[in-house]
Order: sequence, then C-alpha cells, then structure tokens
Amino acid sequence: MRTDQEGYFWPTREQELLLKAALLKGEAAITAWKSWAAVVDFDRLDAGSQRLLPLLYKNLTDQNVRHPVLDVYKGFYRMNWYKNRLLCHRITQVLRLLNDHGIDALLLKGAALVSLYYKDWALRPMNDFDLLVEQDRIPKAIGLLRQNGWRPSESLPDEADFQTRHACTLTDDSGIEFDLHWRILHESGCQEMDDAFKQSAMRIDFCGVPVSVLSHTDQLFHVLIHGVRWNAIAPLRWVPDAIMISREAESHIDWRRLLQEARHRRLVVSLKKSLTHLYREFAAPIPGNVIEAMDRIK
Repeated sequence: MRTDQEGYFWPTREQELLLKAALLKGEAAITAWKSWAAVVDFDRLDAGSQRLLPLLYKNLTDQNVRHPVLDVYKGFYRMNWYKNRLLCHRITQVLRLLNDHGIDALLLKGAALVSLYYKDWALRPMNDFDLLVEQDRIPKAIGLLRQNGWRPSESLPDEADFQTRHACTLTDDSGIEFDLHWRILHESGCQEMDDAFKQSAMRIDFCGVPVSVLSHTDQLFHVLIHGVRWNAIAPLRWVPDAIMISREAESHIDWRRLLQEARHRRLVVSLKKSLTHLYREFAAPIPGNVIEAMDRIK
C-alpha cells in the first residue's frame, strides 16, 4: 500500500482492494470487490483504476458473481477489446513494413504481454505500443515510418540522444503513438547491457506476423522495473502484468538470472520492493528462497 514516503507507483488502499478483486480467486476476490465498491466514488474513479475494470469484470464473472453493476464493467471490457484490436492492426502494419525492409524488431510491453499471458485483447488496456530496433537501424526505420504516415513527436534522435535517451515517440494521423526504442530500459545505460535480453529473446506469431519478444524471465524483470516508477497516472498495471507472467510462465522463469540482472544493472532495491509486494499481498508464485534472498538485501 502506498505511503507518501514510498512514491506514487504503490497502490492506495482503494486501489489495493481493486487489484485484489481483479486478481485473487474465490471469496477473497469477492470480499475485496465489495469492500472496494463500498468506499469508491465510481463517477470519479481515477484513470489507473479504470484500466483495471476489464480485468475486474472477467475475474468476477469467472467467480460466478451476478450483479447489475457488472454490465457497466462489461462496457469497459468491450470498449477495450475494440480499441486494442485497432491498435493491433497498426502494430502489424508497422511490423510488416520493417520486416519487408530487413529491419528486425522486438515487441515490448503491452502488446507482447497480451499475446503471451493475458490471451484476451480486452483485459490489458494499451494507449500505445513499443518496438525495439538496433541503434544503427534507427535512422532507416524512422525514414520508412515517415514515408508511411508516422511523424516524430520530438526532434529526431542524434548521436547524443542515443547516449542519453532510450526511445523516441512517433504518431500517425489518427493520433496513435508508438515508442521506437534503441534501448530496452531507460536504466540500461548502454547498448551492451541489453545484449543478454536480446540473446534470450523468443520468436512468436503476433497476429500473423513473426516478431521477437523478451524471454519470460526478462518480461517479468522489465515489468517490475518499469512499473516502479512515478507516473502521472498511477501505473497499477505492473501488478497484474507481473501476476499474469508469473502464473502463465511460472516454470520458465529463471529466478537466479532475474537477481543477477538486478545486481548487474544496480536495480536490486526496486526489484526487492516489487517482488516482496507481489508475494505478500497477492500470493504471487514466487519461490520462498527468492524472497529470502531479497530480504537479506539491505
């Protein structure tokens, strides 16, 4: 639960109840939902919480809950499915464009998470999408994208930007945005720090287009580190993202490598906070020895 000292990536009390209602099973989920519904003003629901309503709808219907308010949640579920399918169409267009010109891309964040773990286009809201391209291919990629209706939302990256930034944003005429990365994390520091991520990447079929994605271990690491940052809209999605990965790919996560990456990138404190929170508040399937190792870190 959030306190003023811990920062804005932690849920408030109300948001914690909503997360539990959307993620836990059985009576625990129903009790959390009833407690949340009793204390929130739905007409003034914050944007971060609104993003969880499709997942809440799915979880409550899975628990055989019957209540008129579920029709309201269902509206968010259906709207999100529609918006995400439109976004999926634009993603595949960009991937095909890059593939046709010999530029390999790695699909990051929401679109990869939906395809691999949520497996339902309604459950994980996305405002944009993210692709990583090798740094030396960025100028060609941007040139192709500009010829096909995408325009940079900021100045084009130069050599200095490649050292100080990790991505640039492009927008099309309909207002869809995507971040074109040359580094996976802002915290990466240099290209070499991403090499292990790239070497462990997997190939998947994304809506009929082959593309690379991070390994299950690196997906979890990326979500945990990216999630525990301050954001104007409370980034609650890191909690369900991490839970979905840990549930769907539990046997494929290399916990030793996860800890090694955190030490290598000097992100152990962030990883400790996020993993401990998931384990204690949401019973995430994290091995006890990993939590013990985290607890020993000061």
